[in-house]
Amino acid sequence: MKQLIFVLLLVVAAFASFDQTYVHQISRSGASTIERTADVSAFSSGLSEDAFDKMEDYCKNTIEIECSVDSDNRIVTIEDSFEVGSYYSFSADYGFPYTTYVLEISRVPTDRYSKLMESILVAIGEANESGALVSGMDLTNKEHNQAAAEAMKKLGVNLVYVVEMPTDVESAAAGTVQGTISGKTVTFDLVEVLAESEPMVIVSKEFDYGYLLAALGVIILILLAFMFVRTSKRVAKKTTKRK
Repeated sequence: MKQLIFVLLLVVAAFASFDQTYVHQISRSGASTIERTADVSAFSSGLSEDAFDKMEDYCKNTIEIECSVDSDNRIVTIEDSFEVGSYYSFSADYGFPYTTYVLEISRVPTDRYSKLMESILVAIGEANESGALVSGMDLTNKEHNQAAAEAMKKLGVNLVYVVEMPTDVESAAAGTVQGTISGKTVTFDLVEVLAESEPMVIVSKEFDYGYLLAALGVIILILLAFMFVRTSKRVAKKTTKRK
């Protein structure tokens, strides 16, 4: 079976209405959740008439998968948890006076969401377990991504990747592609990112109050020590004069 990137691109090329939005929320520890919302109306012809109603009921009652379904509009939302690793790297530089966070996203977890979507369809009796091995969307694969991005642009495909950082974003880019920054949030046009074929790098900063308080504490201690020494010298001088 071809890698998932080719499956995704074939689906997008065939159905211009295919839309996906990823919302990536990352914590100061690097742990994160990614919520994918997808218009899957393009797949409806291969499902039973009540498939979306069954998916909606399943997502309302299951504890196995974090999901929700808008059966009227054929929209499926799935959320999953992630750690620093094969999809992204994350670092925190605890400097003075700022702490700087850097998130670098090199792969989009299309593989994880494909598997979760399959699990939902299997659970409601609309599919069988495929056992297929797929990989995530590699944002650095120039040979495959650039040609695919051109096709997507012609078809008006909408792929959006939103990142919510723990603090206000200072910069966000994938090569020459700039993300749209709004406070702690940055939005990327994933089609443009694919055309650029560079990882998405987001930098945010926050004032390090812990270091500031520690520095103020040291300064206060120095001032108190200085005042103590001066006071001690004055007392010593007065005592010497009395003698």
